[in-house]
Amino acid sequence: MSNNLDPELKEELDLFIENNVIASRVKSLNIIKKAGVSHEPTTSFGHAFGNFDFTADLDARINKVKSTQTLGEYIEELYQKKRKDDPNVLRKAGIDRAYKYKVVNNRIHPTKSKLLCFAIAFELDLDGTEKLLNKAGYTLTEENNVFDSIIGYFIEKGYYFGADIDICLEEYGQPTIFSVA
Repeated sequence: MSNNLDPELKEELDLFIENNVIASRVKSLNIIKKAGVSHEPTTSFGHAFGNFDFTADLDARINKVKSTQTLGEYIEELYQKKRKDDPNVLRKAGIDRAYKYKVVNNRIHPTKSKLLCFAIAFELDLDGTEKLLNKAGYTLTEENNVFDSIIGYFIEKGYYFGADIDICLEEYGQPTIFSVA
């Protein structure tokens, strides 16, 4: 590993990655299951749901799923919002108009790396990035994945400079996303 990174940034990134690995290991211990705590409904007080009225919330969730945008529609919406502030929003991420057109019109299914380029170009937060990735069937798994941890770290910090992100990815032996965008 070369020493191109600022030592403070490298130390903070190392801690971020280590903390995500520890969190994953704690979850894998299944302490709650081993303690005998059950999250299953019981029939102690009548029926399983008691007086809990879940139909309105359930209907709202189902309607939300039914009316969701496609990946292409969502990217176009994000693009229209960001383009007002920065007409070259996609150029920063190495995405040309032809590629965006294909994605927006659902002619191609972008890779996770390409979607992360979109997320960084649009300067999405972690929730927005997850929403974008989920629409394509991907997720940001920071717990067990160094690549995702690094991307998540920069998004969480609001640092959206592709060249710097690529330097850190290379530093940790991960594939870059902007030099091949």
